[in-house]
Amino acid sequence: ADTHGSSRVWLEPSIERSNARDADLFVQLGDQIEDTMANDAENLIMGSFLDECCRLYASRGKAAIFVRGNHECQGIQAWKYGTYFPRPDGKGYFSFSQGPALFVVLDAPANHGGMPINEVIAGAYLAEQAAWLADLKKTEAWRKATFRIVMAHIPMTLGGGDRLAEIFREVLVDKSKDGRIHLYLAGHM
Repeated sequence: ADTHGSSRVWLEPSIERSNARDADLFVQLGDQIEDTMANDAENLIMGSFLDECCRLYASRGKAAIFVRGNHECQGIQAWKYGTYFPRPDGKGYFSFSQGPALFVVLDAPANHGGMPINEVIAGAYLAEQAAWLADLKKTEAWRKATFRIVMAHIPMTLGGGDRLAEIFREVLVDKSKDGRIHLYLAGHM
């Protein structure tokens, strides 16, 4: 996470140093573009980030998950992010199972400071995800998962996580065997 356009420099060495070349799944936890989606989104996304991901992952038949960060939510071209990572339902949050794990991807990048209407819209979108996650906990996929792993750009404790913690607290902080989250992966910091 938070490589801010330096994928050509760090991505391959980090895979080599961590012996991750044969990993089944790669996760990008947000803020992969240079700064914000203010100008020239195509070059920011395609120029180094997706080119490198395709070269390192797709060319080897490896899966990759992309989580939106706060820099992908900023700027006048932020709306274009979804055109590069389209989902049939139009949402930026989803879940999937791989082996014994259920992965839950939250689209919870950061506070959208500045304009009050953006705060209202972002808060409603986060509340929608919390309700979706509560419903997900009632599914067979949730019940049969040995491990439940949540991924989001922002951690629940620092750098914008205070609002996330407030919205997601009830659904994420569940220490019961049936409701427990085993791992929360975040970027941003």
